[in-house]
Amino acid sequence: MRGFARQAVAATAFLLLAFVPAVKAQTLPAASAPGASVEDRRKALNGVFHDYWEDVLQHEPEFASAIGDKRYNDKIADYSVKAVNDKLEREQNFLDRRLFREGGERKTGARAEFSAAAGGD
Repeated sequence: MRGFARQAVAATAFLLLAFVPAVKAQTLPAASAPGASVEDRRKALNGVFHDYWEDVLQHEPEFASAIGDKRYNDKIADYSVKAVNDKLEREQNFLDRRLFREGGERKTGARAEFSAAAGGD
């Protein structure tokens, strides 16, 4: 069981590190105004990290239990087709936070890919 916990923590750390560049310069409506302070932007980004982490724990209760979070001990993960589709939709919503401009217009195509890679709007 210890090997599983180490692998789970390592996998999560890898995924978080892979996810950080996409979220790092994320456009957030509440804190992305030109006059927003660093502290406001930091709080908004921390909110994104918190929401993502809680979503992972809630939908992967065995992992949560393995790392010591006992809130989900009474649940097991759902691997049905509907659950997988819901997970994909939730992940897309996290990514869409980055791809939407302040005005609500979604970037598409190569411009969105370049913008996301460059960390800009």
